[in-house]
Amino acid sequence: MSYKTCQNWLASVWVAFFILQVGLLVLRSVVGAADSDESRKLTSEMWSWYIPMVMPTLSIIVAALYAAAPAARQEMPTPVIRLVILIVLSLAYLLSLSTLIVLPPSLGTSPKEHLDLLHSSNYWLGAFQLCIGASLGNFFPKKSGD
Repeated sequence: MSYKTCQNWLASVWVAFFILQVGLLVLRSVVGAADSDESRKLTSEMWSWYIPMVMPTLSIIVAALYAAAPAARQEMPTPVIRLVILIVLSLAYLLSLSTLIVLPPSLGTSPKEHLDLLHSSNYWLGAFQLCIGASLGNFFPKKSGD
């Protein structure tokens, strides 16, 4: 399997989850706009929490797709195990984010409790991001001549 194919698979996972999660947050924004001030504050805080959790990694992936020369990406074989590890880490991270967005309201938590949970999750999600960032740095090839 070529690097280009692997990178496309990885990018597809991240973009699909990004679209799903942004859809959930937009739905929350629309529904939350009609509720109380506390609910509107939660919606605003959720967006503030979500964007830094996803955009840096998604930006790296998209930029890396275009950084390497096309010939270099297609000629280099990649061990599938590296792709599997990165996709498993990515899925665990992205599913964690989705769970934090969807599950607390369905369990009946108050907006304040949900917001507290989002903020306290930053600690372990940061460790996830570190693992994913290190894996991405090892996964994407450098441009030739670097």
